[in-house]
Amino acid sequence: KNQLINNPKPYAILDLGSNSFHCWIAEVHQNTLKTIAHQRQAIRLRDVIDENGQLDATKKPQIISCLTSFSDMLSHYELAAVRVVGTQPF
Repeated sequence: KNQLINNPKPYAILDLGSNSFHCWIAEVHQNTLKTIAHQRQAIRLRDVIDENGQLDATKKPQIISCLTSFSDMLSHYELAAVRVVGTQPF
């Protein structure tokens, strides 16, 4: 059984999905995660990936802006760890 490591510092989780990107910051309390901050942005990658798996260049500024916003939020916390998961285009 996996258990969360009780740590006084929060953890960050980035979920880069085909429809939206999420960034959560969470603390561990009694072996469960408690969200203390969350940002979400609809990216809709599935609509802009061509048949060769390439990202439409017009979407890159939105993605960079979103990730910059996540970075800004993360910079306000002293984090124990950051984990990133991504959908197949990544």
